[in-house]
Amino acid sequence: MKNLFNLISILVILQSCAPSLTQYQTASTLGENKSSHTLAIEGAPANEEAVLSYRFLRGTNENTDLGLGLGINNYGNIGVGINLKKSLIKDKLALNIPIVAKGIGDTRFDFTPTLLYTFNPENKKVKNTLSLQSISYYDGEFETGAVYLSHNWQINLKHLLIYPEIGVEYYNYSFYPKVGFAFTFKN
Repeated sequence: MKNLFNLISILVILQSCAPSLTQYQTASTLGENKSSHTLAIEGAPANEEAVLSYRFLRGTNENTDLGLGLGINNYGNIGVGINLKKSLIKDKLALNIPIVAKGIGDTRFDFTPTLLYTFNPENKKVKNTLSLQSISYYDGEFETGAVYLSHNWQINLKHLLIYPEIGVEYYNYSFYPKVGFAFTFKN
């Protein structure tokens, strides 16, 4: 219990510097009837946004995961979403398709299909994953154009996985750095 308190304390400290677009996962799927719980803190220093989120994933079969998530940013906006993750090349390449409804009052729907490429899936202690995400949203009209590229490390501590992540979003001819940190508990 003390370790869980320490981990949550770290999340609160990191919230001030933390992106709402990161994935915190590898290309591996969970496997049939297995599940995971992820708690993440994300931030985009350029627009001073921090997000605290929770995600539940469940393996529907060996190659597919379904997820539900909930998050809140430092402006009080709430997001609720679902995602489908499909393995394309076992443990190396996967497609993740999240759909998130965001807002208080006016609602915006984000569509962010993501390719996840894990280039050392056989490593049991630290895995590296590159994530390429296309960002589109609908709030009265459909808009697209942003791209997010990130790198995360999965650090395996038995029942706990730690995911530090760095990335850059390209939008409106500008680059925006992002950082994040997540903890995943697998069942």
